[in-house]
Amino acid sequence: SRDRKPEDYPAEVAGNDESNGGTTMTVTTDAPPLTVTQLNPSAALDATEAHIRRFAQCAGEHDYTILTLWAAHCHAIDAFDRTGRLHVTSELPGSGKTFILDLMATMCPSAEEIIDPTAAALFAMTDAGTMLLIDEADTVWNPRGTGAAKRVGSVINAGYKRGASVKRKMGKELVTYSLFCPVAMAGLGQLPSTLASRCFTIHMEPGDGSREAYIPRMHDAAGLACGDQLAAWAAEHADDLGSAWPDLPAGVIGRASEIWSPLLAVADVAGGSWPQRARDAAVAAVHAAAETQAPPQPSPGLALEDVRAVWPGATERVSTRVILDALRAMPGRPWAAFLEGGGGSRRLIGMLGVTPERLRIDGAAPVACFLLSSLPESVPDVPDVPDEVE
Repeated sequence: SRDRKPEDYPAEVAGNDESNGGTTMTVTTDAPPLTVTQLNPSAALDATEAHIRRFAQCAGEHDYTILTLWAAHCHAIDAFDRTGRLHVTSELPGSGKTFILDLMATMCPSAEEIIDPTAAALFAMTDAGTMLLIDEADTVWNPRGTGAAKRVGSVINAGYKRGASVKRKMGKELVTYSLFCPVAMAGLGQLPSTLASRCFTIHMEPGDGSREAYIPRMHDAAGLACGDQLAAWAAEHADDLGSAWPDLPAGVIGRASEIWSPLLAVADVAGGSWPQRARDAAVAAVHAAAETQAPPQPSPGLALEDVRAVWPGATERVSTRVILDALRAMPGRPWAAFLEGGGGSRRLIGMLGVTPERLRIDGAAPVACFLLSSLPESVPDVPDVPDEVE
């Protein structure tokens, strides 16, 4: 963690160097500068990227750009009102996901690596200003996860926005906990759409032997020094970062524009090749998300809303098949994919919290029916799942 100082480790310090536009105590290529004065705006990011590339093997070039900009934005978090989550993933174990969290723990401020946190622990930590590095995070978004795991996911979702909070009654006092803070997660597989839209996704792959082995007692000092350099850079450019209003590339809209704006601001202030590299990475990320993101999973609230929308007038009883077919035909809704294959109608009925009845309609043979009077006013967050009925 960054509670340790560079002097706690064997540093590989060289002499003074003015090649970066100012006087700075530098080190050999084995470690970045330890102190910073009058630094060239892009030098801090350049040194951080070199450190990441030295040890980490990502699947794509844009991943190194994102990791560097994200680490820098953590030091400038007071300038921003959004903070995209960093999601480090791989389809295979042993690809270096946890190692990226280890790197971030040395380079980012007030960072703490945790596993299997409770929601209460998370919002106590975020309120204290702790940056969260969550390993084995796939347990949070596992669709079979418990209600407690889903509450952890809700904290992660909400905390990307400044002002997000939870309130708890402590005795007679109502206590507010701030949720806003940077979060990095490592885990296998994909995220649900609600969480993925708030994330920068980094894909890792098994090493091919081209990267140097990381030995913490030898190399943590280099990461800590990167963090010191980024902190000095962020402090020096705090006004520029706070007033930045970066131009967004075409296609970076909606939530993507929210999470990318801080990273683009960092890139613009750093200058050099960073502004173009950041925008290239943003466009590539948006295109990749459009191609690979799983269809959004409907919520119980959406299920109830859309069933009411397709319900034929004030008719009391309607065949479940009629309702399901109408849902499948709704444009811009996820029901066609959700109901495809076995189990879809069972899950939908579970979301609604109703039990269809076998009834006659216009004298025909009994069929499974929904009753208008049985539709609830609201639905639970974690619905029960009945047997298949259609």
